[in-house]
Amino acid sequence: SKFSHESIVPAGLFAPGNTEPIPPSPRAFINGTIVELYDNAANYGFEETDTLITFVSLGYEFDAVIHEEHIAGDYQIGNVVRGEYWVQGWPETT
Repeated sequence: SKFSHESIVPAGLFAPGNTEPIPPSPRAFINGTIVELYDNAANYGFEETDTLITFVSLGYEFDAVIHEEHIAGDYQIGNVVRGEYWVQGWPETT
């Protein structure tokens, strides 16, 4: 990858080439550093074979579910991850 170890690039806002307009989708290419790993994905309502991580990029924190078919090796705190993510947000309460 030629991106920085931390980067966020919106990916779902633009139609490819000269195609018909498509509705925007909340996708982004994100590179970041793993700061937390979760032991048992099933405890959070996901498949046992999924990997759950928290990573940071450009000062933002993201939680990600990595399905078995997309797992690329052994994830550890401090590893850099990259991918195309479906982005959802929840309001922060104080």
